[in-house]
Amino acid sequence: QDSQGRIWTGTEGDGLFCYDSTLPTVEQWKHFTRQNTGGPPEPNGATIESGNFLGDDYIYAIACDRLGRIFVGHLNHGISVFSGKEWKNYNILEGLLGERCFAITTSPTDGDIWMATSAGLVRYSLQADRWSYFTRAEGLPSDQVNTLAFGSEGTLYVGFACNGIAIADTRDRYRTWRQVH
Repeated sequence: QDSQGRIWTGTEGDGLFCYDSTLPTVEQWKHFTRQNTGGPPEPNGATIESGNFLGDDYIYAIACDRLGRIFVGHLNHGISVFSGKEWKNYNILEGLLGERCFAITTSPTDGDIWMATSAGLVRYSLQADRWSYFTRAEGLPSDQVNTLAFGSEGTLYVGFACNGIAIADTRDRYRTWRQVH
């Protein structure tokens, strides 16, 4: 659910749907696909491509930031961000680490957007308008991040397919990761 009360639902292959109960019945559902947002038809196989459109029609994660923008994680094309007017796709050349995004959430303390990807953990800072990355080089037990969640005080819990959970705290700016098996 976004800040305006709309419900966003992702699919595997049919894009993204938005439901707005405040609109007349015939206008309540809006359907977003790669093609109807201005992108070329989905190519055969993954490509490194970005632009002002939905990255692909396979939606794995959805979150709304404090500015009301919708962040969508894709199977093979990074993330797409909807400003309310247009889509912008970000891939590995424009900020995202890894082409596949499994989960997206916002920090309860500063509103930053965090993304679990196939190549590590990504943080987008709202205040600094900057991307930062966390991988095995920064202490994560694996680069394959499958899920993440925040505690109310900003403690970050990161789940991996085969490496348990890693926990970091906002007090040391997420520099120290403790692993739980």
